[in-house]
Amino acid sequence: MGMDEEEAKLTRCSKEELLSEIIELKKVITQLRISEERARLTVETAYDACISIDASGVVIDWNLQAITTFGWSRSEAVGRMLTDMIIPPKYREMHRQGIERFFATREGPVLNKRVEMTALHKDGHEFPVELRIVPIHLGETYVFSAFVHDITNRKAAEETLKAFTARLEQSNRELQDFAFVASHDLQEPLRKVTSFGDLLKIKYGKHLPPEGHDYLERMVNAVKRMQTLITDLLSYSNVVTQVQSFRLVDLKQVVREVLSDLDAMIKEAGGRVEVGDLPTIEAEPVMMYQLFQNFVSNAIKYRRPGVPPVIKISSVILDGDRKASPGGEAVAAPSVQLMVEDNGIGFDEKHLDRMFVIFKRLHGRSSYAGSGIGLAICKKVADHHKGSVTARSKINEGSTFITVIPTQQAKGGEI
Repeated sequence: MGMDEEEAKLTRCSKEELLSEIIELKKVITQLRISEERARLTVETAYDACISIDASGVVIDWNLQAITTFGWSRSEAVGRMLTDMIIPPKYREMHRQGIERFFATREGPVLNKRVEMTALHKDGHEFPVELRIVPIHLGETYVFSAFVHDITNRKAAEETLKAFTARLEQSNRELQDFAFVASHDLQEPLRKVTSFGDLLKIKYGKHLPPEGHDYLERMVNAVKRMQTLITDLLSYSNVVTQVQSFRLVDLKQVVREVLSDLDAMIKEAGGRVEVGDLPTIEAEPVMMYQLFQNFVSNAIKYRRPGVPPVIKISSVILDGDRKASPGGEAVAAPSVQLMVEDNGIGFDEKHLDRMFVIFKRLHGRSSYAGSGIGLAICKKVADHHKGSVTARSKINEGSTFITVIPTQQAKGGEI
């Protein structure tokens, strides 16, 4: 092969290699342009206002959301000092000092952090924003990118929630005040009516005709019902306003205390209570007493005529794999399912929604005494412990009341 042919071959190879490099370079440039366009569109269509300023505080970039947020067009904003547009006059000196401090120390208290501040709109009104500023080192200087989010709606919602919370706290205080009045001022005149009624019966009963005795008996019974209603309302208000004091509670011990206090009532009815294994859980002990006390006393009260009440108290530990009955709902956390089963009169399950509503009764006062508050208290106890309560029943075959309560309570929760 001659020198000319060799040079021609080398020239062809060089051209092919150069062409290949040019093609690859064009691909890289195209990819860079696509990447730049993607980044530009991302910033341009961002949910937050995205602003860039140079080291002297002059705006060099201003996206669409910045136009919406602050009211300045891009042509109006770019080239102007940021402080003159969006920072209220009373904060401008602080902003200027912050930039100077950064260039002197390379540190800034608000850099790379989410902070809340007050911003200025073009029309002059001020509004709250959440701001994050990121310094970017470019060669010998810096630029700063600011991401700004208008939080006016969030602040309004927070103020509404704060006002609602204040009203709720005031309502709770008023309810507690009512409970104090009910326990003292309202009970005292009722006690006097009862006392004078008893004295009237003792001293002058023999002088009263049968009709007078009937009137006197009705008066005394009405007063007793009122006393029961006030006592039950106090119990209900205590559940509603109770400050949480969760601690480990042995439910078996709680049931022992309930049965001890209801012993006379159980014996009078000729009943018996069978207690199975009950766990120790994190709960409010007084409320757990109220729960079992209401279920057991209801089971005795709503017994079938001539049938001694039999009450069974049991529990099942539930986790994510074992579901609560009767609905079969999954539980979100380890829980205990408490069951109080009786052989009483039962009820039609179509009335289940009414069972746990305060003052709702399925039976008339003439048939069964009570205020209609007991099961409402049980529901409030379950709600307070982030649990649930329901029942299943058949008429004349008895009822089972089912309460599901987490075995551990989340800290700082509320009803």
